Amino acid sequence: MTVADLILKYLVNEGIEYVFGISGAALNNFLVAFNRNPRIKTVVTKHEGGAAFMADGYARVRGGLGACFATSGPGATNLVTGVATSYTDNTPVIVFTGQVATTDYGKGTFQDSTKRGVDAVSIFDPITKSSSMILSRAKAEDEIRDAIRIALSGRQGPVHLSLPKDVVGAPLRGEVTQPPLRRYPHKYCDRELVIEAAEKLVKA
Repeated sequence: MTVADLILKYLVNEGIEYVFGISGAALNNFLVAFNRNPRIKTVVTKHEGGAAFMADGYARVRGGLGACFATSGPGATNLVTGVATSYTDNTPVIVFTGQVATTDYGKGTFQDSTKRGVDAVSIFDPITKSSSMILSRAKAEDEIRDAIRIALSGRQGPVHLSLPKDVVGAPLRGEVTQPPLRRYPHKYCDRELVIEAAEKLVKA
């Protein structure tokens, strides 16, 4: 099992059947994993923006997590409007973008998503609940588990994971753990309960 297989197993655990996006060289190892998992399929869109909006609509209709992907550089930037919509409307979507191999990271490689190129992690930071990069296969399970938990907890919303192509294709051992239970449903504030709690604290 590779890191890509691990990611797909977590998505399947969340009931996701379709992931929307457009392929690219940086995502090859991620996309190959779909051929090994018959329970989840890719839907290729004509534009990355459409993929983000489709993932948003899918999440709204099914009442759960949606997912989309795009390659590095312009693929990632084309997702922005759809992801921003999910953020303003509190729709839980997990966004995957390609990244050059960690051995080439920060060296000016074509579509390098760092400060020297188009920094996808920084771009998505203000329009997601969390934006990070999976730096090693040892951290992969923690990253994917935390991303899903953050997307579905409290005030729901999109999260972003950048996938270096060498890390996402790296082999793993072991089984996927069950999704975490630390999720808190989003509910509107009950003003009367807040006042009641404040009065109890004052009198305590």
